[in-house]
Amino acid sequence: MLKPAFNEQTISQLNVVREMNAIFASMGGQLLEEKQVYEHIGRSLRPKDVESIELLSSIIAEGV
Repeated sequence: MLKPAFNEQTISQLNVVREMNAIFASMGGQLLEEKQVYEHIGRSLRPKDVESIELLSSIIAEGV
């Protein structure tokens, strides 16, 4: 008899990761929008803002 590939604990952990990814996707979109608004209203972006925009954009594009 074959054993299942995932046990209940593993499935539970995967579900937590999925939920965290969904939360991050929502928050990541909000953070990206906030950074873009600052840029549109004329606020100079700091180097870390530019880096954050690039990172958030790539994560959202990947659909994490």
